[in-house]
Amino acid sequence: MFFYCSKKLNFKEAVTFNSLKGEIVIPSVGALALLVVLIIVYTAISVTNFSDDLTEQRLVTASQTTRSYLESLQERNRITSQAVSQHQVVLENLRNWNSGINQDESRRLLIDHLNSIKSD
Repeated sequence: MFFYCSKKLNFKEAVTFNSLKGEIVIPSVGALALLVVLIIVYTAISVTNFSDDLTEQRLVTASQTTRSYLESLQERNRITSQAVSQHQVVLENLRNWNSGINQDESRRLLIDHLNSIKSD
C-alpha cells in the first residue's frame, strides 16, 4: 500500500508509521472482523433456535387440535351407538336415510332425538 506525501519521509519517520500501522490499525481491523464473525454466528444460532421453537409450538398445537377432534368424534360415536342400541326411532330413521326415503324429515328427527339424548 502506497501513501502519497508531499515530503519525502526519512527512514525513522517511515519506521514510525509502519510500527503505528502494525500496532494499531491491523489489530483493530482484525478485532472488528472477529466481532463481525461473532455477530453473524450469534444471529444464525438465535434464528435457528427461534425457528425450532416455532416449529415445535406448531406441532404441539396441531397435535392438540387433532386430539380434541378425535375426542369429539369418539363422543359422537358413543352417543350414536347408545341411541341405536336403546331407541328404535333412531334405527328407523337411519334405515330411512340409507334407503333414501324422506331423508330431510329423517335427518331432522334423528338430529332432534340425538340432541335430546346428548343433553341428558
